[in-house]
Amino acid sequence: MMTARQDKAERFYLQSLVREIADSDHRIHICMRHLLPQRETVEVHCGEFGGWFRGVQVCGNAWYCPVCAVRLAAIRRSQLESAIDSAKEAGYVPFFVTYTLSHGPADSLQDTLNSILAAYRFTRSGRKWQYIKTEYDVLGSIRATEVTHGENGFHPHFHELLFVKAKGTGVISQGYEYTANAIERHIYDLWTGALAKQNKTVTRDHGIKVKFGTRYIADYIAKFDRLPTKTGAIAYEVANSTTKKGRGENKTMFEVLHAYGLGEDTDRNKAIFREYMTATHGKSVLQFTRGLKEKLGIGVQDDESELLDAQPGDTLLCELTAGEWRIIKKYNVQAAILSCADAGDRAGIYAILDILWERELKAIDKRWNKVG
Repeated sequence: MMTARQDKAERFYLQSLVREIADSDHRIHICMRHLLPQRETVEVHCGEFGGWFRGVQVCGNAWYCPVCAVRLAAIRRSQLESAIDSAKEAGYVPFFVTYTLSHGPADSLQDTLNSILAAYRFTRSGRKWQYIKTEYDVLGSIRATEVTHGENGFHPHFHELLFVKAKGTGVISQGYEYTANAIERHIYDLWTGALAKQNKTVTRDHGIKVKFGTRYIADYIAKFDRLPTKTGAIAYEVANSTTKKGRGENKTMFEVLHAYGLGEDTDRNKAIFREYMTATHGKSVLQFTRGLKEKLGIGVQDDESELLDAQPGDTLLCELTAGEWRIIKKYNVQAAILSCADAGDRAGIYAILDILWERELKAIDKRWNKVG
């Protein structure tokens, strides 16, 4: 099991692998490395969501930046918990819905992801969906998009929290489990028709699953503070992948990245991850239905750059000069600085800087002696 410090170092290591794979002009190359324009210092903060830098450029990508994704995941997790609590106070309960489609090794992620998105949008139009909304008094939903890869190629799928009136007419006397089955039948009929319009199919066993129960909701929420790799690092993927995958099972994209770093089938894993980066560009990981945030009375920021800034209640631990940031970047110790910030350890940050400056002075002396 990794320590928190090792976990943070793993994230930055994985980020370095993304830089290897990405095009030279990609924003991942400046993430956590360059100061913001017109900034001469870097602030180190600590708070509810751990340590963070302010004044440094970030890519803000929740799909494939392991550093940004983890902080965004922790913040989104808190927002989801608030949404569920607010919905319950208003008399609504969440059902857990999973959407998938059939696919094969030859299918591109761009095609399957566009197809599943188009099919989902189609299910939300027309009289049949209006019937579901009315019958079950649907308040709205929160949808997360995920992508894994396995023997059958890319596997994009949705997980959704569907908020239904707890005592509505659709929640029949047999209880929530029976209601979940009824909702599943309705949505499956819609889903198969929507996929057919995209020339896609699905099996009854896997196409739509609707569950009710705290176990499923807890698993859904838990995804927002774990980023699994075969070494067990923290992330936001849904799958419980802290243990090694069995042969033939799907891998998360961060597991694909980790395998690339280990030199396993390097060209193939690099190609898989590059395709993933291209296909997810500009798409949202987490999507609230229109008006749901207002109905629940919660303020959820949508701009990732704002979410990645210091949060209300954060504490400013120290301020680093541009020179100090330069040597932090040179020796790639951002993870170590943030680990100290997680613990509110200002002295630890200064101790790291003392060691780095000592290294710099020794390097200068060595070069000077060579000149002499």
